Amino acid sequence: MDSLVLALPNGAAVTGLINLPSLTPATPKHRPFLVCLHGGTYSSSYFDPPGQSIKGVSDALGVPVVAIDRAGYGGSSLFGINGVVPEGSTYFEEEGNWLHDLVLPALWESYAVPHRLTCLVLLTHSMGTPPGIVAMARQSVEVKGGQGKRYIAGGVILSGWGFTPPPQTDENPPSGAAPSRPTRFNIPQKDIAMLGRPEDNLCDPHIYSLNQSLGTDMAFDEVDHGRRLWFNKAKGFTEQIALPIFYALGQYDLLWPPSEQEPHACESSFPNSPKVEGGVLLNAPHCAELGYQGIAWYVKAFGFALECAGSFKP
Repeated sequence: MDSLVLALPNGAAVTGLINLPSLTPATPKHRPFLVCLHGGTYSSSYFDPPGQSIKGVSDALGVPVVAIDRAGYGGSSLFGINGVVPEGSTYFEEEGNWLHDLVLPALWESYAVPHRLTCLVLLTHSMGTPPGIVAMARQSVEVKGGQGKRYIAGGVILSGWGFTPPPQTDENPPSGAAPSRPTRFNIPQKDIAMLGRPEDNLCDPHIYSLNQSLGTDMAFDEVDHGRRLWFNKAKGFTEQIALPIFYALGQYDLLWPPSEQEPHACESSFPNSPKVEGGVLLNAPHCAELGYQGIAWYVKAFGFALECAGSFKP
């Protein structure tokens, strides 16, 4: 994929990777613009590792795709004032506002409009999901209210994130928690959590050697708010989204093991969506995009995005 550096209206910037396939006689008439949001401790390169890049499916189907570095990752600017989360808000709300107010409109005007793309479809992984939900909730509310469209959204694709709250979702830190905490941190040994054990045979062996180079540090607030605060607010955003939803959890996701309750929890979270579909991706780890099933997952995701574009009614 090609490098992306895009100036934002506030003087900041967003970086990432982009692929704009050439038009051919087989290019679909209604083309979506797939916008990918990586999870925690990764960057846009998560979607472009050697031998496992999303680019191959993008080229095969003629559908443009961009993977951005989320706020504070890679060369992307922090949201707000140095990434500080205002009282009463969460890391994900502020990042979602950054996406909706600055990043997605800039991507739309710079790439979707000149390439005559039908709509934008988000593909989010893991901790990229909550800010994506916030952005799409705001977009749905504005469309319903008849406000001007800064970009056109057609659907949302979610992977590696569940809707059954984890055991601890209260706003109070656990007793005995240290009064000071790091601003950013990394997970030095994350291969098993993200990819499964080598003996489980969920990923090509070369992915394990790449996993650390694909990773980076993350904001402490991102994981802290995901654990403590997000699930007390999530419903207020998910129930506002009026777009088709497609979701998947890896069968062997160790961070978010799929449960019998999860499909209902996801579907009931989006009461205003015209369509919610998805389920378990067989033989896949948490980072399904990096596993043997990664290409299969991308084909499903692009197919859903094409369906969104083909059925889109302005």
